[in-house]
Amino acid sequence: MESNNLSRIDYIRELIADCRYDDALELLQIASDEEPDNADYNYELARVFMELGNYPAAVSNLELVTEKVRNHLIYYMLAEAYQADEQIDKAIGAYLKCLMLNEKFPLAYKKLGVLFLSRGDKISAKEYFEDYLKLDIPKDEKEQVRNILNRIQKNDQKQAKQTLIDYMNLINEKNYEAMYEKVTNVNTIDKDTFITRNQNIYEGIDSANISI
Repeated sequence: MESNNLSRIDYIRELIADCRYDDALELLQIASDEEPDNADYNYELARVFMELGNYPAAVSNLELVTEKVRNHLIYYMLAEAYQADEQIDKAIGAYLKCLMLNEKFPLAYKKLGVLFLSRGDKISAKEYFEDYLKLDIPKDEKEQVRNILNRIQKNDQKQAKQTLIDYMNLINEKNYEAMYEKVTNVNTIDKDTFITRNQNIYEGIDSANISI
């Protein structure tokens, strides 16, 4: 019986390798009905569903596999399925689990860098891209990631300069409420106190008699 199962799974894998996904799917559905707890069938089903673009089904089967198998490659594939299904938070979580099981698996670092960058979290993106560069990866990959990091740095400098210009314009306009919103992420005082304090500072400067 065991040899028959192995023969069947090997044949299914050959079908997948030949891109005969419909034939493979038909056999896998029969096999998984007979052995619903067989992780190999769930894994191969996930592969087929990924190729067919049925990402929710791929996710469901890979989640079943992770209940039985702890392997960094399984979590990496699950992360890719989540990402394809636009479940970005879950994708990030699965890539992190991949790294917990194998902290030297390069692709997960790169994927995390890309995902965090797409969400505007440049600090986390830089962290994972820099970790990626420390690993054994091809030279052209290192060059590509260094270019990404350089662009992030240039954008940070440009954004910081623009933020300062915008803030100075708000000071000139005496728009204290907008000033508070501009720096709300670093404020440790309440809005009313901030507005009163800045009114005293900038309007006091305007009304002061300055002699040289």
